[in-house]
Amino acid sequence: MAEAPSELRIARRDLDSILRRGKEQLPFECCGLMIGTRRGNAVVCDHLVHTENADKSPVSFTIAPEELLKGYQHADEVSMELVGIYHSHPAPALPSETDLGYMKWSAPVWLIVSTIDWGYAAFRLAAGKPVGVRISLL
Repeated sequence: MAEAPSELRIARRDLDSILRRGKEQLPFECCGLMIGTRRGNAVVCDHLVHTENADKSPVSFTIAPEELLKGYQHADEVSMELVGIYHSHPAPALPSETDLGYMKWSAPVWLIVSTIDWGYAAFRLAAGKPVGVRISLL
């Protein structure tokens, strides 16, 4: 079993891209996939796959199954994996109850961007509770 990640390594340009996308998609939440590798206790985002918010909602997001499948296929084609999901929401950068439900069966790390102050934080799930993941900019 893979070690639980305690760090997300992401290029500054990719984080900036997520923040820019969040602003462009307002008033809706933005979302996407982080493709990369695991290195010990870290997940490394090697590149992003921006996806559409199928909900077209300012308070929720859904990545369509077809887009999620394409993301997994792309990761497989480049010998990487889905290491994270990112999204924005109009609240502090903390997982919502809905996020916690989805975190149980999805990517190991979730990066959340607050559209209130454009702050961001990363989390993983442990025993049903969100645990902060350190973000290291590359």
